[in-house]
Amino acid sequence: MAATARRQGSNPSNEPELFETLRQMIDKYPWGLESGMTFLIGVDFGTIHSTAVVRLAQRPQEFIRGNVPGDNGNIFVGRRQQLSYRIPSKVAIAAQYPEALGLPDRCAMLFGHSVDQALEERTVSDEDVVDLLKLFLFPEYTADDNGAVGQLMRQTRVQHDALVNKIGNRHEYKVLYKEKLQDREWGSGEVKKMEDVVVAYLKFILHNTLLEIAHEMGVAAKENDGTFVKLRQIFEQESHVAVSVPTMWSRTTRDNFLKLLHGAGFPSSTALVPEAVSAAVGHFNRTSNLRDDKREPVNMILVDIGGATFDVAGVRKYFQSGSARFGEIVKQKGSFHGSIRLNQLMVRHVAQIFGRSRLRSVLDSLGWTAEEWSQNIKDGFEITKRSFDNTEDTYVIGLPGLAQAQDMGGAVGGAVGGAVGSAALQECELRPDGLVVGREVVKAVFDKWLVEIIKIIRQSQDEFENKYPNALAPLLTLCGWGSLPPYVLQKCNEEFRGNNVTLIEKKKVPLIAQGNVVTLLRADLFFDVPARYSYGIRIDMLWEDVDVEHQTNQELVDAQTEDGYFLPDRALWVVRKGESLIGPKGLFFKEGHTRVTARSIRRTFPFLWEIDVLSSSHVEVHGSDKYGAVSRAIEAGRIRVVKRDSMAIDKKSCKIKPHPACMRFNDPAYIEFDFRMRVDFNTICPKVIISIPAEGGEFKEPLDENWTEESEDCHLVGIELGLLHDHTAFQGNKDAKLDANPDMDDEDEESGTEND
Repeated sequence: MAATARRQGSNPSNEPELFETLRQMIDKYPWGLESGMTFLIGVDFGTIHSTAVVRLAQRPQEFIRGNVPGDNGNIFVGRRQQLSYRIPSKVAIAAQYPEALGLPDRCAMLFGHSVDQALEERTVSDEDVVDLLKLFLFPEYTADDNGAVGQLMRQTRVQHDALVNKIGNRHEYKVLYKEKLQDREWGSGEVKKMEDVVVAYLKFILHNTLLEIAHEMGVAAKENDGTFVKLRQIFEQESHVAVSVPTMWSRTTRDNFLKLLHGAGFPSSTALVPEAVSAAVGHFNRTSNLRDDKREPVNMILVDIGGATFDVAGVRKYFQSGSARFGEIVKQKGSFHGSIRLNQLMVRHVAQIFGRSRLRSVLDSLGWTAEEWSQNIKDGFEITKRSFDNTEDTYVIGLPGLAQAQDMGGAVGGAVGGAVGSAALQECELRPDGLVVGREVVKAVFDKWLVEIIKIIRQSQDEFENKYPNALAPLLTLCGWGSLPPYVLQKCNEEFRGNNVTLIEKKKVPLIAQGNVVTLLRADLFFDVPARYSYGIRIDMLWEDVDVEHQTNQELVDAQTEDGYFLPDRALWVVRKGESLIGPKGLFFKEGHTRVTARSIRRTFPFLWEIDVLSSSHVEVHGSDKYGAVSRAIEAGRIRVVKRDSMAIDKKSCKIKPHPACMRFNDPAYIEFDFRMRVDFNTICPKVIISIPAEGGEFKEPLDENWTEESEDCHLVGIELGLLHDHTAFQGNKDAKLDANPDMDDEDEESGTEND
């Protein structure tokens, strides 16, 4: 097995022994149902930055119940090259020499951190970089109104269209996906519309995730490396993904996004989770108890402030029948009023301070257009605003390209709107190091931006108070950008006194992406997970046991064997499609009875009972749930065998009855026995345990929720059904949604959660 050295200290909580154990499984792929691993991937496709987290889950050891460990076994995508896990949501193109004379230049497309590096090295130009890719997905993308959203969308669309047109006109719509310009391409595609650019970026997220996994596991990411080839197969076949989306997105927008995800290679089972819900799940998982042994109800209003939108979710963590659940205490709300709106407000505020004539003079001196001036302020303030704490007298907005401006001296003409040299700069001043703005200017812009956010938070609080007048006020928590500016927390504490507003994301972990991983493992927090498939076991049936009505059915007559005694088989369904796979206890039982014919009692024992575990994607499994032939359904592709096993049964365990053809206990005879199935969904790999009595063919104890298999009383065989995520869907529409209106007990004491 070829391997590369894993970077030291890349993720110290990941034990080397874990990766060594998992790496040894790679060459053994494909695995049986009792072994192997899966990749659980949480993705936050953001307007400014994107994040992805991978959890390597061993099966069947990984438990569903309880908290999901936050670090051990997790990989933060983006750390492979000593870079931040916050991956810029941007792409760039660069022309490269053609392969032969007469051919057009080849077009390389870079993504994420590589774009920023290429800009620093000046190997790509600003005009060949586009960001705000996520805006393409919003219905407002086509807006042309003069409002703030319309202006932003129009400007963004112009930039996006310019890039697509350049690829088409100069490179015949063909691009090569690269990590660096000097590297070989890792993929290629056609770009004829902006949708193709978004798909290319999503492909990059998946590709980068695969490389991060390979790096952490010490596998050389080379096409001719057999271990890497196997790892890629596992990644494509054994991954399960949850992606967060804005609350305000409609069903149509979400479906369109799913189509793009599938076009980028994301699995068909990819689930969508509201961003604020993902953040709440991730926070509760880190700071609260999610097991079934403690009553600790908590109400929380969480505000997630992103690049394009902000979302508010009212979440209640409570316990139902001893099982942890999440519920919705107020309706989720959202608005197109994220941090890029703050950048727009700063541009407008600076323009008002300068005035039209003064600003025109500055632009002429710098040789910039109004669009370039606006974009440079937005780019510079994107960095400056993150550290705003309302304590410094002045803050510098770095202006990209200022050093290369044609007449810096002519542009710098002292402060505007304030006295130079005063104790505190009142408004703004253009200097060689950037645009220096006074504290009150930045504060005024923040305050104006926060008005809408504070209004919607108050609406959520009022809604909660009206619905639950006797309950304590919910916790108020903030997250966003990887770390919100300190001033946002200060302002919210001023506005919501007594709420103890908490900032729950502090550049330590990608909270939303981790919340998506928890969602995959703990779907039972939201609802009783419905099965995507029906599961059953195959049972032989005697023709004489079929009722008269079905004996006259021509289909069953045709299913007789040559001796006329047997139907081929039927199926007892343990769980049907659409039924709950994870109930309050994650455990349930089925029981049945079977009878087979022994041609020779003396030669029959030990009797080998062949057991097939069956699966079907059909809502109703025709020809099998009564007495039809399962074999025919398997041949027709309606039912598949997912596991074959057998149980050795001795004569002592059975009840032997005479056959109608021989009234004495001579051959042939019937062999009868009861069986019970214990279905356990408490692990990531659901298991069916089949047992039969040790004596007499009948169980001594009745079947109820307290019944357990005792080895001395039963013969047992355990069969894995495969990964839980292979069998479940999020309420049939690939969404993780909160339970509506959870029960609120007035006597419950709301308890706080720990700060990070």
